[in-house]
Amino acid sequence: MDFTIGELSKQGGISSQTIRYYERQQLIGPKYRTDSGYRVYDEEALRRLGFIKHAKDVGFTLKEIKELLGMDPESREGVLQIRGKTVDKLKEVQDKIEELQKIENELSGMVEKCEKDESTNSRCQIIKHLEN
Repeated sequence: MDFTIGELSKQGGISSQTIRYYERQQLIGPKYRTDSGYRVYDEEALRRLGFIKHAKDVGFTLKEIKELLGMDPESREGVLQIRGKTVDKLKEVQDKIEELQKIENELSGMVEKCEKDESTNSRCQIIKHLEN
């Protein structure tokens, strides 16, 4: 089945403008162009668009997605490369979670200290904490 850019946009849940951007980034391309210059896409383009969207949802950047798309998922080497990129992304996400948990703990402590000191007329404990 073939799609115009508008149909591909609707099917893929991504704007036509974003599809054009992905084209410029060489992540996706039309099957062909009509004599009048309209882009025509196929089922492979729709699958690729779904892949890009899902990969972005799990944290891959467009640069990383381009690298993944360039790897051969049918070869042992390609599978190992894809797994390695995914392991790297997982580690990056775990590091971010750890960092966010530290921030959450510090903010919670600041709010708790502030709530304990609400009855006093002293300087805001959060501001004091941030100044130190």
